[in-house]
Amino acid sequence: MRQCRQAVSSGRRTSRQSSPVATTKAVAWQNTPRPLHLGLLIALPLIAASLLLTGPMPQDPGYHDFADQRPVLGIPHGLNVLSNSAFLLVAGLGFASLRRWHPPHGKDRLPYQTLCVGLIGVALGSGYYHLDPDTPRLFWDRLAMAVTFAALFAAVLNERLPAGHAPKLVGGLCTLAALSAGYWLVSEWLGRGDLRPYLLVQGIPILLTPVLVLCCRSRHPANGWLLTAVALYLVALAFDLSDAGVYQATGGTVSGHTVKHLVAALAALCVVLRLRRLPSG
Repeated sequence: MRQCRQAVSSGRRTSRQSSPVATTKAVAWQNTPRPLHLGLLIALPLIAASLLLTGPMPQDPGYHDFADQRPVLGIPHGLNVLSNSAFLLVAGLGFASLRRWHPPHGKDRLPYQTLCVGLIGVALGSGYYHLDPDTPRLFWDRLAMAVTFAALFAAVLNERLPAGHAPKLVGGLCTLAALSAGYWLVSEWLGRGDLRPYLLVQGIPILLTPVLVLCCRSRHPANGWLLTAVALYLVALAFDLSDAGVYQATGGTVSGHTVKHLVAALAALCVVLRLRRLPSG
């Protein structure tokens, strides 16, 4: 009888220890290297401190003076406006891909749904801004971009944490992203323009996504697409910095900023193509 009770007790302990939820959480945490935890805790304050120590970073007064001013089909700054349609196409493909993807934890879809909404916001906000570039219009462009970056970073973090964190990550990171864009706009109104929070919101995902992809095991495969997306976005930024140079090099055919839109949309497409390769169930 005593042996029976011991067997039952042992069975109960085994059952509790091997529950799917407990196993999932244990594996997720075990797959996250402890040195990386320390590295992230050190890196984030250093990145933030390096920007804070530089002092306020106002918007360049000449930022709104893009190289390509040509109207297209009666649309002012036509190519800079119309090139944003690429983000709409990628968002549509993203929503179609999400309808086919049914992960074991349904909440894993939330960051990608938010990202697709963000891409629609980028298309509309950037298109609106380029019709008549000025600071108030630029706010809508940057707000959508900040939210999109936050959603992508939430997806990367969520897949490396125990399941169920997606709502908190999306809510928290997207709120910080929106506040960073709002802070920049208010600082411009007050005559003390400061881009630092916005740059942090965009810079931290760019810097840390490759680290997380390479060092922390994900609950979902095909993570190489995320590295390609980051690399392409860096290329897009390079084109943006060479706006006038590209315009001159192409004989006035296309500007660097227009190419930036197309390459950035291609980066977002990599994230969507990854979704199409993720298994369901």
